Amino acid sequence: MALCNNVSRAAGGEVAGDPTEVALWRAADDAGFDKSALEVTDPRSLEFPFDSDRKRMTTIHRNGTGFIAYTKGAPETVVERCSACLLDHGIVAVDHERVLAAAEAMAESGLRVLAVASRKWDSLPAGHNIEEVECGLTLLGLAGMRDPLRPDVRQAVKACKSAGITPVMVTGDHPVTACAIARELGILVPEDTVLTGRELSRLTHEALVAQVYPSAHPVLNARKPGAKG
Repeated sequence: MALCNNVSRAAGGEVAGDPTEVALWRAADDAGFDKSALEVTDPRSLEFPFDSDRKRMTTIHRNGTGFIAYTKGAPETVVERCSACLLDHGIVAVDHERVLAAAEAMAESGLRVLAVASRKWDSLPAGHNIEEVECGLTLLGLAGMRDPLRPDVRQAVKACKSAGITPVMVTGDHPVTACAIARELGILVPEDTVLTGRELSRLTHEALVAQVYPSAHPVLNARKPGAKG
């Protein structure tokens, strides 16, 4: 979490970076892993930045015995690329279903979950092939983060609904996390619909209208479309 991270610290000590990166950096720092010190002993040699298709980020670092790659990202995209798991008593074969179930249970409580994994290399991977680097990984663990809701959000949602405005939630979070937060805010109720971005992109215009306005009546009579994640 410290090394596969692009957080930087200013001269005055302020930490700058993406909020998710900052949260992971703080967790590592609180556990005694100082990013600045680690970058001296394990300098970064290569980076594959996060992108919305892979949903992963990987950095490769030189250490005393060769190189080590660290990968973090959405559990469903990282765990499938792991062949082993690091436990207290050593490295064992990974139980994919059990790990993904644990990640989903964390998401159901409203946490945003990332999986963290690694792979050792004797030399820097030839050709810098991202598919080769991000496979055969050893799962190191799951990290859960909560984005605290601002105090005025629930009241804003309530005011919108009282005024006849249908609140719709659009988020980059995992659908399970999105559902938990939407329920907490009073946006999502049992008859509402949740769509992932991939599902949304496959809908025709007519299908999208049917999802958003299932009663097939004019907009003024539309039911709630619910949360989209």
